Amino acid sequence: MSYNEINKENRKIHSLKEEINMKNIVNIIIGLVEVVVEGTQVAEELGMDAVN
Repeated sequence: MSYNEINKENRKIHSLKEEINMKNIVNIIIGLVEVVVEGTQVAEELGMDAVN
């Protein structure tokens, strides 16, 4: 394998890692939103004002 081939493969791997990181960040944000929504629903059921 030449240096250029290795470099090309490394760039592919780096790109895939960045894509995975972005997907993970999106999933974390979605998870946080779900927690807030569920918490708000529970608070409403308990008759509390969740929005301060």
